[in-house]
Amino acid sequence: ATLVLIGTACAGAQAPAETISADTRTDAGASAPSPTPSTESVAARALPRGEPTRVVIPAIGVDARLIPVGLEPTGAMEVPDFGLAAWYEKGPRPGHLGPAVITAHVDSWLGPDVFFDLKRLVAGDLVVVSYDSGDVVTFTVTSSEQLPKVALPVASIWPTTNDPLLTLITCGGRFDRSARRYLDNVMVYATLTSHLEAPLG
Repeated sequence: ATLVLIGTACAGAQAPAETISADTRTDAGASAPSPTPSTESVAARALPRGEPTRVVIPAIGVDARLIPVGLEPTGAMEVPDFGLAAWYEKGPRPGHLGPAVITAHVDSWLGPDVFFDLKRLVAGDLVVVSYDSGDVVTFTVTSSEQLPKVALPVASIWPTTNDPLLTLITCGGRFDRSARRYLDNVMVYATLTSHLEAPLG
């Protein structure tokens, strides 16, 4: 298993992240069990084809291009430029089996960014991810939380399941001007509720 760090879309912010292939670890070395299949037949579930390219969240006016991000040489997850959102390509694509992650900045010196209003999402709000194949997957928000960066909820972001889940992550809380970073993370959790497949050919 590989330990990586995930930058939570804020300058200078880092937090521990999951290992895709086997387990989930924190900086302290604690690990979670390997993902286990849900009671639903995962083999029968159709998966979205292609690459995710856009995320739309109607309740907060988000309509942003999605790009894949990997890891910095330091082990921190890369973060998107201003005006973009990113999905973590070392994890599942949104709508594929397991917990996917999409991140974006809350703001920058340029002003409010893609996830500026993320904390306003409530249960029942929709998150729509479009693929370059024409497939569209829709997630429904189930819950959210704001926690200090030192208390990243690894088990909530990467639960041990093959159900297609999605966590949206950005920064929040108080801005530490001396460190030039926010002190908290905002996480919004959602579950897949529909998959519209584009016609073949």
